[in-house]
Amino acid sequence: MRTLTLLTLITIFFTSCGPDQKAIQKAKFDEVMAIHDEVMPKMGTIRKLAKSFQVKADSLISVDSLSSDVQEYANVAIELQGASESMMVWMRAFSEPEEGTAHEEVLKFYDEELSKVMEVREKMLSAIEKAEGM
Repeated sequence: MRTLTLLTLITIFFTSCGPDQKAIQKAKFDEVMAIHDEVMPKMGTIRKLAKSFQVKADSLISVDSLSSDVQEYANVAIELQGASESMMVWMRAFSEPEEGTAHEEVLKFYDEELSKVMEVREKMLSAIEKAEGM
């Protein structure tokens, strides 16, 4: 009888911890995805701006290949392309932890992914701001 009571208490304890841990993990996942979802729609803007700046650089080359504007437009195009690529690299590399991974490891994983996606966001927003400021 004591063994059955002890097993019941252990089961209740682990069952009660599970949902809270899952909720915390889901909140961390949602935090990472919120950053992704914030900047992902800007990929089209980045591509359009990059193309526009590359066209400007190319047209200036035909007029004056020594112009400092040529390099400036080309650099902005490269920065925009790099920002776009950083999002693509992050998305290709992202995969959720396997089922059964320890709670602490899952939280650490999401913290690392949050840091990475925030860096991607910064690159993207900075590149757009620079391009739109020219």
